[in-house]
Amino acid sequence: MKTKRYRRKIRGNAISPGYALGNAVHYFSPGHVFRLYIPDDAIDAEIQRLQLAVDQSRRELMSLRSRIRDQSGEETAGIFDAHQMILDDPALLERIVALIQTPHANAEWAARQALEELQAEYEGVADEFFKQREMDTQGLFERLHRHLTGAAGHEKRGDIALVADTLNLALLADFDLNDLRGIVVSTGGYTSHTAIIARSYSIPVISGIIHVRERIPAHERIVLDGYSGIIYVDPSEELVREFEEKVRQERQRLHALIGEKKLPAVTCDGERVILEVNAETEAEVTSALGMGAEGIGLFRSEFLYVCEKDGPPSEDKQAALYARLAQRLYPLPFTIRTLDIGDEKLRYLNDVKNTPNPILGLRGIRLSLAKPVLFKTQLRAILRASTLGNVKIVLPMISSLDEVRDAKSLLAEAQEELKQEKYAFDADIEVGIMMEVPAAFFSAAVLAREVDFLSIGTNDLIQYVLAVDRTNEQVAGLYDPLHPTVLRCLRDVMDVASQQRIPARVCGEMASDSIFALILIGMGVRNLSLNPAALPYIRRLVRSTTKEKIHRAVEDILRLDSPREIHRYVMEHLNPLIPSDPQELHQPR
Repeated sequence: MKTKRYRRKIRGNAISPGYALGNAVHYFSPGHVFRLYIPDDAIDAEIQRLQLAVDQSRRELMSLRSRIRDQSGEETAGIFDAHQMILDDPALLERIVALIQTPHANAEWAARQALEELQAEYEGVADEFFKQREMDTQGLFERLHRHLTGAAGHEKRGDIALVADTLNLALLADFDLNDLRGIVVSTGGYTSHTAIIARSYSIPVISGIIHVRERIPAHERIVLDGYSGIIYVDPSEELVREFEEKVRQERQRLHALIGEKKLPAVTCDGERVILEVNAETEAEVTSALGMGAEGIGLFRSEFLYVCEKDGPPSEDKQAALYARLAQRLYPLPFTIRTLDIGDEKLRYLNDVKNTPNPILGLRGIRLSLAKPVLFKTQLRAILRASTLGNVKIVLPMISSLDEVRDAKSLLAEAQEELKQEKYAFDADIEVGIMMEVPAAFFSAAVLAREVDFLSIGTNDLIQYVLAVDRTNEQVAGLYDPLHPTVLRCLRDVMDVASQQRIPARVCGEMASDSIFALILIGMGVRNLSLNPAALPYIRRLVRSTTKEKIHRAVEDILRLDSPREIHRYVMEHLNPLIPSDPQELHQPR
């Protein structure tokens, strides 16, 4: 009689690859918070209890920030400044105190109410980056509630498989990353800060598990397959041994792949592909260099802005970071994307207004041009860091020629100012644009004549072209990189770049997936900017294929009109080109 291999099998979304075995640890998350009546003579004591919890939370945040800084660098640790900023907001504390005094409520209920009011500002916003702020308020309340109630902390040692409702940075920071084997959550996206950090530490993450803590009991042994998104609850010893062997082989294989970091990404028939990396922190740049990256194809500068409490980062602070990274990368290229964020996310702007659909609002280049002082400060900082000649600028969310020209005009003003102030800079700094808005694709030939290079952001391209919110579970299945319209947009831009004789790179998530990377190379893309963790795998993929074979396949694909037909063709003709071992290369999500 065959032994049962597991008690329960649960399928979710793989957002950080890898295999893991561990004991399920529930991340503390308070359920319903009851409102209790506090009599007049106990109000002062209740406020003191609140202040004590705030002080304890503040000290804990400082300690966590220090530890994350030591592990991942200052910029990564700066994510905690968002929590600290909320906690130090006098208006928030005054609101909590008012709720204690007026309705005579307990501090737990008052804190919940006040933070829910703040959290309501973020609800309903589709943008993944903005949703992170919503998670910040939830994570802060959980921390504050724990100190108010004196609840026990989490188990923090051993082979931990973290089980939680949401994916926020506090979830990672409360644990030693060396003990954290994997994470299972109900909600959390591929592009969240926590997912990015998890991937940089090779921690598998599976998301999209409804009622996750009810379905995976605390202390239960579980196995995570971060490639397929499958979780095995209470696995048999036989299944455990199988996955222990997979973990061993994965580490061995990754070590071998990283050992190839000095080998160029060249197809078997001699076609060279440049592999750069996307990054937003200093730690990720360091990791990328260790993986053999050929440059930073996209540095997300907005990370600096959301970490500031009282105002945008100063020119000196930006220039110091950019210059430090440019020097570390030299002579490799360092492409800085100017501020790509919405006004609703920068709470220190005086004229912030809540907008019903900020993803179509004042963000990216629109915000920069609407705030010329803010924009010019960043341009000056980038220029000051460009003295080695390896820094490039890329402008986000471009939809018209006027936006490009207005941005270049401000850049010229910044150059003239720096010249007058005797600052050195690269007078021939290259300027490119992000191709991610449909209008840019329709105007590609016009825009390409005005810039030095094109960067295709596939995440937003797919979202805008297909009118699909990839964070909305009801329509997320329609978010399809293999949709024929998406593929034709990519082909048309590559044709324009070739005609104008300017470089074009792809820096969206498509570049990090094996099947999609093959299709891009078959279209003529010769520069991919990836997630750091994907770099060794895509390098091996390039070196194991031929340009001619995938070019012919892509020509066939582009003649198909139905997404189903394309998916069927890919399964039959491109999947066989991928090594059969699922842990050797990332599979398309």
